[in-house]
Amino acid sequence: MRSNEHLLASVPLLGLWLAGGGDLPQAATAAAASLLVDLDHFPDYVWWRRGWGGLRDFFASFHTHQVTRLALLAHSWELLFLAVVFLWLGGWPAWPAALVCGWAYHLAWDQLTNPVGWKFYFLSYRLAHGCDRRRLPVTGGIAPRGGLDRRSPSG
Repeated sequence: MRSNEHLLASVPLLGLWLAGGGDLPQAATAAAASLLVDLDHFPDYVWWRRGWGGLRDFFASFHTHQVTRLALLAHSWELLFLAVVFLWLGGWPAWPAALVCGWAYHLAWDQLTNPVGWKFYFLSYRLAHGCDRRRLPVTGGIAPRGGLDRRSPSG
């Protein structure tokens, strides 16, 4: 999903949290967390680009599937499961639960809407394939000119 789609998708989470008896600050935290999961794209971009090419290049590089390294640490069912275990062991404190709820919501939407296959959102699967986009089932987007591994920032 694109950023604007995640923003729109966070609105029902906000509403569901409030309808379930949660307060507005926690609902906003869950909704914000559902957006902030995508911050894990920045290290992958910088790793691939070997530096920062600017915000326009960042979005264009992901939209055209040029970034060839995808660790995407927050896009991981395993790490989310560990967070849920820690929440359970800790007695479900409200604020961390809101963060984890937003995280889970984001992953669920990505899993349902991105054409990458069910295994892609397992960090262990990406690691087993060297976090190499060419070895992962990533489809869609606009085909880049000049191949997948274009590292110089676009003008």
